[in-house]
Amino acid sequence: MSRFSAEAKRVGYAVAIGVNVLLLVVVNSILGWGWFPWLTPEFGDVLPVLNLALVFNIVMSLVFMAYDEPWLKAVTQIVTNVLAIVVLARTWQVYPFDFSGYDFPVDIAAFDLDWDLVTHFILGLAIFGTTIAVVMEIVKLVRPAPEPDAA
Repeated sequence: MSRFSAEAKRVGYAVAIGVNVLLLVVVNSILGWGWFPWLTPEFGDVLPVLNLALVFNIVMSLVFMAYDEPWLKAVTQIVTNVLAIVVLARTWQVYPFDFSGYDFPVDIAAFDLDWDLVTHFILGLAIFGTTIAVVMEIVKLVRPAPEPDAA
């Protein structure tokens, strides 16, 4: 039994659709806007998989507005996480960033830190964490649900 009403869930899905549509507009326009000077034109090579992930989330939110079943949400979460890994891996592969004009704010003599190293570390950590999330979602999907306590 869900603690949220069907109406509240539909509102949440509508908000998710709006946010994902806004993200589609932003990520497909951001290079032209020139907001982030460290973002290179190679970001366009990441856009196909990023757009796929956002459109998938929009479509599934529309589906959930009509058919909101726990098993489908679990499968959707697995697919969403796998798509996130694909986006992160493509970002690592393309690496659409140029931090050459920016000094690293902390000079630690024992480490040769720079923005490229930190960015690769964060991307790697995100891939690792999202992979764990996929495994956890698969375990939750295949493991039988616990019986409710009898009161």
